[in-house]
Amino acid sequence: MSVHISEATVDPQGRVVLDHLPFQPGEKVDVIIRTRDGTSGRRRDLTGSVLRYDDPFEPVALDDWEVQR
Repeated sequence: MSVHISEATVDPQGRVVLDHLPFQPGEKVDVIIRTRDGTSGRRRDLTGSVLRYDDPFEPVALDDWEVQR
């Protein structure tokens, strides 16, 4: 298995173009895309969204456990 790491920028149309890859034409490759800081946009949107915790050490949804019925 050969690994190649490249940096690219998403263009205004939402595309990423990778040129001059060290693989043969027709060779199958896996493509993994992540942001430079290692987070996805969805996770980043939740940062700082918790305003307060009500009873943070209390059990949650005890009535949902079948073993306690």
